[in-house]
Amino acid sequence: MVNVVIVFNPLVGYLKPHGSAYIGDEKAEKIKKDLKAYLKNVDTNNTKVFFTREVRSLEDKYHVAKTSGFFVGSDDIEVVESFKYFCNTIINTLRANALFKTPLLSELRKLDVHKITLMGLELSSSIIFTASELRNLGYAIEVLEPLTTSSSSYLHSAAISLAGTEGVSFVRE
Repeated sequence: MVNVVIVFNPLVGYLKPHGSAYIGDEKAEKIKKDLKAYLKNVDTNNTKVFFTREVRSLEDKYHVAKTSGFFVGSDDIEVVESFKYFCNTIINTLRANALFKTPLLSELRKLDVHKITLMGLELSSSIIFTASELRNLGYAIEVLEPLTTSSSSYLHSAAISLAGTEGVSFVRE
């Protein structure tokens, strides 16, 4: 059996000062440091690591009009260079759910998955929506809460409360 780690949105747009949705120095440095420390200790013989990145098309009229989201061709969608070493596969998503019109589910079905661990950016959307979907499909899911963050502290807290009612396990170590 193999474990799976999914790291959500370790992107320039969130984690670099010139990113369009930069989360701030303190949050960015903490999440980068903590994610790297975790990923350095992953047993690569028994664990497959996926990164996801939410990428908007220029045809996505809602997000173009709101000028929200990271768009194809922008520096925002690039994985931060120091994380690339840890990734087996990058999954591009169109929505805040890593299973929506992506190859992730078919990749997971090829594996004898023991447990899926989720971490990264936007607990309040990408992580929580994907966790709920994976749980509905019967996978054992854990979210490493100290290795997550959100653009909004309020939405982050709400996501933690909601996840508990959805049967998603949070690890708070």
